[in-house]
Amino acid sequence: MTTQIGDCLIDGTEQFSVKPFPLDELGGAWKCIAKDGESQSRFAVTSTGCWRGYIATWIIVDNKLFLSGIEASDSQGNPLSILDLFYVDQLPAFWFSGELRSPIGMPIFGIIEPLYEKDNVWVFDRGQLVRKYVRTNKVPLGKRSFLDD
Repeated sequence: MTTQIGDCLIDGTEQFSVKPFPLDELGGAWKCIAKDGESQSRFAVTSTGCWRGYIATWIIVDNKLFLSGIEASDSQGNPLSILDLFYVDQLPAFWFSGELRSPIGMPIFGIIEPLYEKDNVWVFDRGQLVRKYVRTNKVPLGKRSFLDD
């Protein structure tokens, strides 16, 4: 297993790599196309670091989360954009409730998806930003270091 590349979040003038992936909350139908009577992934997987096949760009505007771009290719290598997938230039993320995290500092635990010293955290309720803070992380109880995974 390979550490997965994060999505991009633009908050004001700053850019962050974030996880988890809000588009996962939409379910799988938008990621598929029908071909020869079968459902297939719409995206070409070009790296083990991005099994989902795309990198989304998110932006916070007036405390609301928007999908503002997608970097992806179809199975023939043709680029796909947000316009190709959702027929809009920018999509309000009304379906997303949860937190986005961006690591700060050094990894303290885990190898594949490591836990870092701190995280920037954005908390959303149906696409509305309700809280933003920095969380200090701790090694899970009974573990000694990032090598104890």
